[in-house]
Amino acid sequence: MIVQEGDIFPCMYFIHEGEVEKWVTDKGGDKKMISLLSTNDYFGFIPGLFPNSPFQFTYMSRTVVDVVFLRFKDWQDLLHGYPKIKYSLYTAAKQLKKEMMGKN
Repeated sequence: MIVQEGDIFPCMYFIHEGEVEKWVTDKGGDKKMISLLSTNDYFGFIPGLFPNSPFQFTYMSRTVVDVVFLRFKDWQDLLHGYPKIKYSLYTAAKQLKKEMMGKN
């Protein structure tokens, strides 16, 4: 297991190599796999930009996986020099977060 649903880690993960399963727990408490991520995919967009946001899904490695992560503080250092990109990322992330909260 890489990250469990509900965990709070202010990181975004990038899959350099391998396969990662994305799981969700439904309202009845049953877990089901909803997608398979692979090389060049990513997860943790919301927790990576909003540090107190829990992961909405569980991510488990299916194969040997090599992931690279970017912590919240690293995002801030990186985006400080790119204000237009920072604005675009946060605008998209806020909309996604709003949509996800509406589903829960």
